Parts: sequence; structure tokens; C-alpha cells
Amino acid sequence: MIAAAGRLVSVLVDLVYPKRCAGCSAFLPPRHPIEMCAACLDNLPWLTEPYCRICGDDFSVADPGDAETFADRICADCRRKRPAFSLARSAFKHAGAAREAVREFKFRGRRALSATLAHVFLRFLAGKPELTRGLDAVLCVPLHRNRERERGYNQAAELAKAISGPLSLPFLGGAVKRSRPTPPQVGLNRSDRIANVHGVFSVPDPGVIAGLSLLLVDDVMTTGSTASECARELVRAGAGEVRVATFARG
Repeated sequence: MIAAAGRLVSVLVDLVYPKRCAGCSAFLPPRHPIEMCAACLDNLPWLTEPYCRICGDDFSVADPGDAETFADRICADCRRKRPAFSLARSAFKHAGAAREAVREFKFRGRRALSATLAHVFLRFLAGKPELTRGLDAVLCVPLHRNRERERGYNQAAELAKAISGPLSLPFLGGAVKRSRPTPPQVGLNRSDRIANVHGVFSVPDPGVIAGLSLLLVDDVMTTGSTASECARELVRAGAGEVRVATFARG
């Protein structure tokens, strides 16, 4: 009886305040399981091979100089300087419905979208055993406390928490901190991005991550400089390995 009443209330709420698709803003039918319509789900821009076997960068849009070394499956940037993480993979290109969903989640206060993004992100992770095999814990790229206070939440933390349960892994919130605020990375070139995040991360209690294989989660990766700097500090503090998983690749 109580369960039936609860379902009725849920339907009525959806009718009065219908949810919108995170990808195209279309209204969703009552009790739609996730906040993305079937059309957007079917048209998500999955990032598929060929991509760099280290950082996961898409070879189809990579530096033309990579073509001569494609057999190595390592991009020019990773050949010049290996990142501190062992490998990184992204589920989608930062385009279409994936880009819109991230924008809604990150900048428009739709915190509850973590469940929708996690739903499709877990489909991706299920096909990437190299990312998930032998992991000990999940953590996220941190925001500085001032930025998190402005936004109301850390979108990377919400996504990491949402996937940690289904992966049967603990979420180590607060294991790595951002010690000072930095300007947004948007619009910066690669060298400026690296300089912008140099030395900004710290590990308050190294014992928490000592010897662990960690999955570092973020919403979007562009050059990988932020993830690499974060991984560098984790490894310096004693982590055994850091792999990176992001929802989208810019």
C-alpha cells in the first residue's frame, strides 16, 4: 500500500515537474529511468580505437606526426613526456549529447545527473578490464574548496561516488586535495595548462593510499595535464598505481 502510494506520488511529481533529457532538453515521460532520452543514448559519441594506449587520446584527431609511429600506439605528447598515470581512458568524445550532459551536470546545478552519467559510464567501464582489473579504490580529481563552495558540489566526486558502489570499491573522498585555487584550464594551451596545475595537489594522509591501485575519475580530459599532476602527487605519496577514467575527452 505504502509502496503503491509512493509510486503514485512519483508519477504525479513527474507530470507536474517533468524531467528533461540532459542531452537534448526534451521532456521525458513519467518514471523514465534515467535523465536521457533513448535517441541521445543511441547517439552518444563513443570514443573508439584507434587511440593512444597510454593517455587514450583519439588518433583520428591527433597530431599528424603521430601517423609514422602509429604501430607503437603512443601519441606524440606521451612520447615526449610520459604522464604520471599508467593509462587513461575516456568513454565519449566531448561532443553532442555527451558534451551537453556534462555541461548540465557541471555548470547548471543538475547534481542528480550523476546517476545518469554513471549509468552510461559503467557500460563503458564494463568493457575496459585494463582500467578496472585489480583496483583497490576510486577517488576523484579535487576542486579547491572555494570553487566547490561556489558550484555547490564537485562533479567529479559525484560521478566517482556513483560508480564506486557498482564496482564494489571504496570511494576515498579527501584522499587528495587541491591546495590552492587556479584559473580554469579552458582556453589555455598545453604548456600553460601544465604550469597552471603544477604543485597544486597534496595528499594529507599518505597512509590511506599507500601501495594501492587507484582509479582517478574526472568528468572531462583535454590534455591530461591535471590528471597527470594529480597522479604524480599520489604516486609520490606512495600509491602503487594510478589509472584515469573520464566521462569525455575534449
